[in-house]
Amino acid sequence: MKPERKNKRKGESRPLAEMEAKAPGPALVLPWWVFAVALAAALIIYMPALKGPFVFDDLTLPVLQPGPSAAWTSYLGGVRPLYYLSLLTQYKLHGPDPLPFHLANWVLHALNALLLFGIIRRYTALGALAPSQGLAASTFGAGLFLLHPVQSEAVSYIASHSEVLSVFFAFLAWRLFLDRRHPQLSLAPAAAIVVLLALGLAVKEHVIALIAILLLTDILFGGWRANLRFYLPLGLFGVAATAYLLSRITNTTAGFGVEGATPVTYLITQGTVIWRYLQLVIIPVGQSVDHALPVSASLTGFAGWAGLAAVTVWLWRKASRLALFGWLAFLLLLAPTSSFVPIADVMVERRVYLAMPGLTLLAAPWVRRAQPWMLAGVLLALALVTWNRNEMWASSEALWRNAVAGNPANSRAQFQLAHALYLDGRCAESIEHYVLAERHGGAENALYIDWALALDCAGRPDEALAMLERARETSHLRWSTAGMIEGKRGRSAEALAALDRAIEMRGDFAMSWVYRGNVLVGLGRNREAAESFRRALQLDPENAAAQQGLAAATR
Repeated sequence: MKPERKNKRKGESRPLAEMEAKAPGPALVLPWWVFAVALAAALIIYMPALKGPFVFDDLTLPVLQPGPSAAWTSYLGGVRPLYYLSLLTQYKLHGPDPLPFHLANWVLHALNALLLFGIIRRYTALGALAPSQGLAASTFGAGLFLLHPVQSEAVSYIASHSEVLSVFFAFLAWRLFLDRRHPQLSLAPAAAIVVLLALGLAVKEHVIALIAILLLTDILFGGWRANLRFYLPLGLFGVAATAYLLSRITNTTAGFGVEGATPVTYLITQGTVIWRYLQLVIIPVGQSVDHALPVSASLTGFAGWAGLAAVTVWLWRKASRLALFGWLAFLLLLAPTSSFVPIADVMVERRVYLAMPGLTLLAAPWVRRAQPWMLAGVLLALALVTWNRNEMWASSEALWRNAVAGNPANSRAQFQLAHALYLDGRCAESIEHYVLAERHGGAENALYIDWALALDCAGRPDEALAMLERARETSHLRWSTAGMIEGKRGRSAEALAALDRAIEMRGDFAMSWVYRGNVLVGLGRNREAAESFRRALQLDPENAAAQQGLAAATR
């Protein structure tokens, strides 16, 4: 039976060796206006998010921190140097305006969809689909990638610039690999592929999975023996790059030092997570910026992996080679974040971005049987859902309200919602969410300091100072905030004592000097106040409060 299945599969595809003498691309082409309409639709559905603010991890990006920007060379020794250099370049061009950052992500997303169109066409040819069927499958697959709501986080979240930029380099390498005219790669394209992979890895580590995709392509469609000279050094490059990247991880959010997660428990948890990803692609309901799933060695996780294995066996026995390749590609492209290397956030929607091509190829053999109006209807429905999702990305409050609605016990979502309300001046309303954040396990230094600011804003300074006592004594923010509140109450001695303590702990925090200057102005000690404001401006030249304070002190 096994030889018969192998022969059947061989007849279902056109190996690379057979395609060597054929033209590199199918004869049928889409008219230019189809691409124009698709890109216009994508721009429209992402338009709400283009006016969105910086949210969550965006606010921690190095280029957005107050004070002089770090030298570009400082990024070269860490992980993701090209990611940070790209953000730095954008910041130098247009400053701290979110719109150009959003536009850069969208442009890369559009380019990735165009590259994927060509990638799918090549695979439909390898899978022996008729040119018209391959064109339909490629158009639908690229449209799915471009318009699906599960892609929103990767595109609309500025911190996810790492996703769209790394995938751009990965898709270029993938396309170059597929566009070769002979089964055996020549030196020039092989070297170019390695360079593009290196550029992708310099943006985000997950691109390493593309090495497995290239090998799988040659295994299923012919050519791997001819390219052993390519895969051996490429495999060594991948192993070396992985070892280097793991050695450079110094935080507790990813790697083998993640608290509460072991490689085994994380792997089991991903058996559930991958099915959640699949559900979001098939039925995009229940999206969230923060799913907050726990790491758990549950029976559900074991059952999830058993189900994934069952699907793989079924596809191997019953489906076409193209469908099998798509499924395996999906799992392999998810592997860097959904295998045994723990990550603090076990489920994040933007991780589907790189893996989505696998699902488009899985669907290709069935898409060819669908009527064009049905495919267009699916894409239109998805586009409308994407528009609605991007309406949420236009507002921090809407984004975190959605996360809280999906999981009210998510302490981080409650904290972020409270912070968004505080920034909007709705301080009294924010306090109830600080309470819920603490109740659900979010007790941390930053929570108590933010909570104190909201209490002070709501006209409850005594409670604010009491809240600060729950923050760490070693936190400069605790003493800086206490000094600000005491100064507003007219208790100058207490304010200066707290601010001096904050400055002693961390003298490079500009706002401590600003608060100190404000207190000194109130005491009529304008010369000393001016010195404090000048010190703040040395640390953060664009600090508006320091500029205004200096003008008042030197009037």
